[in-house]
Amino acid sequence: LAAMSAAPAPDLAALLARLDGLSHSERLRDAAAFARAHQGDPGLAATIEQLLADDAHAGELAVIMAHTVRRPAPLLAALARPSLRVRRLAIAGLVDLARRSSDGPDLAALALTLPPDLRRALLKALVRGGQRDSARRLFPELLARCGPRDAAVLLPVLEDSTLRAHLPALAHAVGSWRSLYLRHPRIVVDHLARLLADADPHQRPAVWTRHGALVHALAELGPAALHDLLAAHGDTCPPWLLRSRLGDLVRADPERSVALLERPEHRAAVHSAGLARGVLTHLHCLDTSQRLRLARLLGEQPQHLAALLRAVAPGQREALFTAAVAGQGL
Repeated sequence: LAAMSAAPAPDLAALLARLDGLSHSERLRDAAAFARAHQGDPGLAATIEQLLADDAHAGELAVIMAHTVRRPAPLLAALARPSLRVRRLAIAGLVDLARRSSDGPDLAALALTLPPDLRRALLKALVRGGQRDSARRLFPELLARCGPRDAAVLLPVLEDSTLRAHLPALAHAVGSWRSLYLRHPRIVVDHLARLLADADPHQRPAVWTRHGALVHALAELGPAALHDLLAAHGDTCPPWLLRSRLGDLVRADPERSVALLERPEHRAAVHSAGLARGVLTHLHCLDTSQRLRLARLLGEQPQHLAALLRAVAPGQREALFTAAVAGQGL
């Protein structure tokens, strides 16, 4: 790099020869160093343009250089290149430049001109980069011109009032309930609670099922809120929907989790398939009385009891076995 910095003008041939034996990450790092070393050289723009006109690998180098020296024009030009990797790198660079400078590229205007795949990449980059002003300015026109799928990408960075107004109509298009919950936990929980409360009892299983991704996000990130919803409407939640996330619920609230498994609809699922792996791996979260209740539950279908006994220390097995078989005629 010292020889590279001393060069009086960008030497593209020397750069490419130097990069030839390096790994991909090393090539990008050295291309960025090359751009910094020649940042004040008027020939750098021509070098970037020449690389951009070449193949996909050269295009990546051009985008990295333009991003490094904060030149939006080559990044905008890169959006027309055939390589999706080059175009996505350019999107990331433009979002970073907009974040660093108030006079950076107008990303809201740009989004409306891009093809769908690049537009969604830009929208996701806006959300990841916390570009709230650009996203909020773009949202109404994006919804009107591009539809729910694209507009839903921006939901995590909207103001609370705007999100509350639009979430019911856009919930079907939400791509990441996890991302939305992390930024707006109360609104997300209220949304599902309202849907469940408003639905007739026979319609509630479908509400739970349609929002399966949201249920899983709540189990991981907001288990207390999910327990509250299950306490009110758990008899309508399909047991299979919760099975893979029961470990999260047990870890958060062992008592309410055991009580959930004792409810008739979930009891039947335990009798059919046994305790979920997540429950067995979090038995240490349960006290003795809660473990005994699980053993009694399994005693009604003892073919699943062995899994519970294997999951506890040998000294605890006799009490659980006795509880399971008591009154079962075994």
